[in-house]
Amino acid sequence: MRTITKTEVIPATEAEEVQHTMYGCDHCDFESDDQENVKHHHGEKHACKKTLVLNPDNPLSMKLYWFDSEDDAKAFLGAERGDFYLSAGVSWLEPGWYVKQWSEHPCARGCCRDGYLGLRTIESELWDMRYEAKRLMQKHAEIRKAIQEAAK
Repeated sequence: MRTITKTEVIPATEAEEVQHTMYGCDHCDFESDDQENVKHHHGEKHACKKTLVLNPDNPLSMKLYWFDSEDDAKAFLGAERGDFYLSAGVSWLEPGWYVKQWSEHPCARGCCRDGYLGLRTIESELWDMRYEAKRLMQKHAEIRKAIQEAAK
């Protein structure tokens, strides 16, 4: 993030100068007097280097995000988080493809729900998918066996 100092002359007095500190994006011409706005802009526009949608026509499609650094991944989550997600986290391993994960759970008082938004590597997501597929195949085999035994 660039720090830009601008000096303005106030037209009414023309003798008084005011300095403004502005912050600028390292990747484009975006500027703001609020550092958080520049961080949000970076997370929204530049942090994710590329995306890939697997099976876009399928309702169960998966969107992958490429990040070069943990800071970029955190900036992306900061921009994505919004007001709903109480917490966010990155399971950073190395530059590569990541997937978003989100969950909800009751708050500590039980009156509402808290949200979590995170990023995890595609490898850990695939590991969970393989585990779940294996579990489902075992369940499938158990059901088939029970049906066959009941038919006797």
